[in-house]
Amino acid sequence: MQKYIILFVLVFSQVFLYSCGPVSPGLEKDPFSLRGKTASPEELKEAEQIIDNLRIHNANLKTFKGIGNIKVWDKNEAFLFRSAWVGDAPEKLRMEFLGPHGQPVISLAADGAYIYYFSHVENRYYKKAISSKGKAPFINMPLELDKIIDLIVGRIPTGGCSYLKLVENPSEKGYILFILFDKTGSVEKIFLDKDKKNVSKMECFRSDGTLLYRVTYNKIRQVGNYLIPFNMAILDNDGTGFQLDVDRFWADAEVNPSVFVLPHPG
Repeated sequence: MQKYIILFVLVFSQVFLYSCGPVSPGLEKDPFSLRGKTASPEELKEAEQIIDNLRIHNANLKTFKGIGNIKVWDKNEAFLFRSAWVGDAPEKLRMEFLGPHGQPVISLAADGAYIYYFSHVENRYYKKAISSKGKAPFINMPLELDKIIDLIVGRIPTGGCSYLKLVENPSEKGYILFILFDKTGSVEKIFLDKDKKNVSKMECFRSDGTLLYRVTYNKIRQVGNYLIPFNMAILDNDGTGFQLDVDRFWADAEVNPSVFVLPHPG
């Protein structure tokens, strides 16, 4: 029991620390040679239109609830939890992790100012302040909290792009949209279908070309006015990962702000 609580803290709690592209300040290498052939005005316009479409996808979805299964793993172990979650974009989230008999095991919450963690099994409680940029100070998988919420609701974080390049996917039908961020040298690869509308995968790389994380989407379903991934996985370059399998999802749900605060038990 203690092992999987520790694994959960190391894997999921740590998803709140880094945005795409923590890099060495002087590193300006372009690992994908994106500045090679200049895109034509038509090609550039098409790439910009795809980015605009991604930015408005599910843009109005703010509050949500869900139930399903969450799997966390590293190189050596993997654990599966029954879970329920509630969110209020951009940076409020509550997740409950249940044991095999439905008993609460872990409670995790973030209210925009603090992140809270409570182990019901070990009776351990943590409360940490979130920095001004919304980053928690005790985490490892390279994603900020608002990015995690975006991914849960099917939005693709694109940030401020510096350079775009759209190419055909050489391994399967579809396209890859490369986004280069000149400020950090980091690169995103967004994998699109043949219609250039639906995203199946996103990869984020450091400026030296090493993978930061990979996100995969499956089982996209209509929920109200939104298209929601009912299977979403995040993996890093070290063999750690997090997978969310949704049974039910409620969009535009009524949410009480108090659920994002975990008071000290007792």
